Amino acid sequence: MSIFRLLSSILHLGNVIIDEGDNETTFVKESDKSFSTFCSLLKIDVNRMRTWLCNKRIKTGSEVVNTTLNLNQVFV
Repeated sequence: MSIFRLLSSILHLGNVIIDEGDNETTFVKESDKSFSTFCSLLKIDVNRMRTWLCNKRIKTGSEVVNTTLNLNQVFV
């Protein structure tokens, strides 16, 4: 059953629509049913996954920087 849940979540993630906002930022709409299904199948917090799907974390020595991704960076 775990394998089917994982495969199903991957297929739902493929249907998620990532939109571009102002200043080259990206976001996932709260009304996206595929995204909420993806998160529920993997038992992941929706808000946390929404944040990290469109952000990146850069670690340099002792400093950690979180930046948003633009639409081209999301799909690479």
